[in-house]
Amino acid sequence: MSLKANALGIALVDLHGPRAIGDILAAIRTRYEGRSFTIEDIRSVAADVGTPLDPIVDDWLKVDSAPGFVSSVPEIRVVPDDGSDRVHLTTVHVRNEKAARGMVRLEIGTDRGDGAAALNPQRSEPVPVPGNSSVEIGMLSAAPPLEAWLSTYLSLNGSEMRLQMAETRNGDPWSGDTPFVGVRPSFWRPADETAITVDDLDPGFSIESSRPQGQLRRLPGYFAQRDRDIHLDQGIPVFYELRGLTSGTSVRPSWSRQGFASAWGRYRQTLARAASGDGIGRAVLAARLPTTGRWTLEYHLPDLSRRSTRFSGVWSGGSLGTFDLTLAAHGESTALEFDAGRAVAGWNPVGTFMLKSGPVRLIVSGRSSGETVIADAIRWRLPLLSAATR
Repeated sequence: MSLKANALGIALVDLHGPRAIGDILAAIRTRYEGRSFTIEDIRSVAADVGTPLDPIVDDWLKVDSAPGFVSSVPEIRVVPDDGSDRVHLTTVHVRNEKAARGMVRLEIGTDRGDGAAALNPQRSEPVPVPGNSSVEIGMLSAAPPLEAWLSTYLSLNGSEMRLQMAETRNGDPWSGDTPFVGVRPSFWRPADETAITVDDLDPGFSIESSRPQGQLRRLPGYFAQRDRDIHLDQGIPVFYELRGLTSGTSVRPSWSRQGFASAWGRYRQTLARAASGDGIGRAVLAARLPTTGRWTLEYHLPDLSRRSTRFSGVWSGGSLGTFDLTLAAHGESTALEFDAGRAVAGWNPVGTFMLKSGPVRLIVSGRSSGETVIADAIRWRLPLLSAATR
């Protein structure tokens, strides 16, 4: 409930401005101090002070479902400005794949001159996105965009998502009609994905551990001294709540979940991680292959090198080394190695295997030659399907 209230509060300020929301809150306090009030009362007060609330407020308060957003890779073009200066046009398509109406806001971090993004990004106005529909957003900036974020407010994505940027961000010259700036409906849809992907939030992901699961609820050390429970995210401890645990604790969780902006995720971008060497648990990514064939296994790694203006985009952790993997299918196990220290951000090939249709599991050990092990996402591709979807 607190997350929903926070998202709603941010959305109201972005929609109507801090001054208008301040006037509404002051009027509510004056009129209802010491008494309860309803959403209809709030709406009446807002209309009286000249700021009728956006209808999306009713959706978020009364509807249990939430929107879920996906986006295209931002396209950057260089356009002339009155025949003299060069400005950069960034366009992106955003689709709401769910029935619930939602709202987004595009934010662009431009180059401040030293290769890092400016701390104060350029922001679009809040953009309503009806259920099962797409919009296109176009923004101009004087400097080249280095990173782009989509504020998604109350959604399955969490509060924001980092958009994948093309490797070249200076932009190609604009050609054609007058550049589009603003918001308009779009027919864009993400390409059909024929690969089989298993993310750390999917049902096929689990942590296997020799420790009873109940021991993760209360841990000795820093947080136990403060009589606090460790919060779980789909059964796995939240990473940022574990950093205060001392190295001498007798029970430490082997894996935790971290929200990270460049991690893979259909909606919410997260990864599972473990300190290398404890060997207490292992991450399992299970799938079912629909047909027999030579399947290519790919392993996703987030971008740990980019500087970011957002906390969720900055890596806090040790170096990566060679991960110990095990491929288990049809009663047979194959030991594999994946050199994450030399891998690139994004999808990396692990190998191609002749596999029968049916269940298959990739097991990621908590041991590695590096300091940290990451289990973000894997995907299985048949060669003919891979060429069609890249």
